[in-house]
Amino acid sequence: MTTIIQIDREELRAELRSCLMETLSDIKKTPAPSLPDEGGIEVAEEITGLKRSTIYKGTWNGSIPSKKFGKRLVFSRNELTSWMESQTIRKQSSFELATQHLQKVAINRVDRNKTHSSNKSSAGQNIKIRGASK
Repeated sequence: MTTIIQIDREELRAELRSCLMETLSDIKKTPAPSLPDEGGIEVAEEITGLKRSTIYKGTWNGSIPSKKFGKRLVFSRNELTSWMESQTIRKQSSFELATQHLQKVAINRVDRNKTHSSNKSSAGQNIKIRGASK
């Protein structure tokens, strides 16, 4: 025996919404599969965003962390992520840049004044020495 029910559009929407919300909450409760920490060159490309040739050069000169398993290069996701963070330069605000610039200018002026004053005193000594020998 087949049962047929009649519901209006709003009741259908409410029922569908309820089913979808229940399904979404079940999906959220399901833990995401964890990725293995180690992988090949593809993992390094994915994490760093670098070209394969650049990664090979970096591993050859020791700048990119890697291990060898036989002839195969193996990369740790954690090590690559840490390496990327250490290579990243924090963008400075315009205030920080201006402060650094002013500090450099001040240091250069102080150094110039020291050099200039020492040249004056040594020049004066030279004159006295020349005058004394005449």
